[in-house]
Amino acid sequence: MIDNQTPVPVEPLPLTKQEEDVKWILESKYFRLNPRRSKYNAHLWWEYRDGPVKHVGNGHYVATGDLVRDANGNLMQNYRQLAFLQYEGPECFFGGSTGGGKSSAVAIDVLRYFDVPNFAALIMRRTWMELSEGAESMIQFLKEKLEPFMVGKNAPVTYHEKDHIFRSREGGIIQLAHAENEKDIEKRAGTPYQRIYFEELCSFTEYQYDFMFSRQRKRAHGLVAQVPVVMRGTGNPLGVGYEFVKERFIVNNNKERIFIPSGLMDNPFIDREDYKKRLEKLPEVLRKKLMDGDWDVQFSGGVVDRNWYEVVPLAAVPECKFWVRAWDLAATVPTSANPNPDWTVGVKMGY
Repeated sequence: MIDNQTPVPVEPLPLTKQEEDVKWILESKYFRLNPRRSKYNAHLWWEYRDGPVKHVGNGHYVATGDLVRDANGNLMQNYRQLAFLQYEGPECFFGGSTGGGKSSAVAIDVLRYFDVPNFAALIMRRTWMELSEGAESMIQFLKEKLEPFMVGKNAPVTYHEKDHIFRSREGGIIQLAHAENEKDIEKRAGTPYQRIYFEELCSFTEYQYDFMFSRQRKRAHGLVAQVPVVMRGTGNPLGVGYEFVKERFIVNNNKERIFIPSGLMDNPFIDREDYKKRLEKLPEVLRKKLMDGDWDVQFSGGVVDRNWYEVVPLAAVPECKFWVRAWDLAATVPTSANPNPDWTVGVKMGY
């Protein structure tokens, strides 16, 4: 059996504010007290769920059942991240503020079935740069976390650069892909997946998200038939897909389609105060979106605030060395959900 985890008895603790936010998930038929772990994510699970059990400065973590407390008795656990891992329902969006542990939650989740033969998962970003570049990109993140399994001639995990696929010895695959243009998503039409992840879902269009439901397929036989088929999204309240994500998960969420708010201050595994100070330097609206995960605050005019700029008469425009005009062709195809996409516009700029 895949779901063979034995619950670890622990002493009941008072619910924190963070737990109250996700308490209703406990009542869902999709709730799993101890979600499956594999050999490929066990070390990640404990590191991110319960904190690394090691000495830190003058303090230390003390294991208590399957919980971990620091030297001051504070519980070292990101409850909203844990809720994301405990929910095995059809759709889930884990989003809001930045720094809430979203990418690490995706990594833990996608690796839980990586040891199952014929298991297939897909992780999407809108652009290839977002997917592959930087120390915190998902490709680099997975390479780092799977490094113990990728060493040696007969390593149990390999990464194929050309196809951007991680393969396990048992026959599981994790594919990473992007869809910069809206129709690029249709290139994924040839492969069925049990688990699909959209990182920064708000950067995708509703059509791209909806299309991938056609790529979800539950196997009828073998161990992989026990793998729950799910769609997962993470992200902040910014991007072209902001409206549909808010409408789908925040306004019209239900037990089949849940929203778990990510909070910067819920994540005990980063220097929260230092990160908060950096976010406080952002413009007010952007700060509320990224630091507070505010889904209601809007930029003036939908994009920028006119008060940020000095408006001058045409006659007062200084002489420029050269001029350029940039065009946004507004190539979004009208849909029933968005029957009147943005107009084509041009902006003339001088240097």
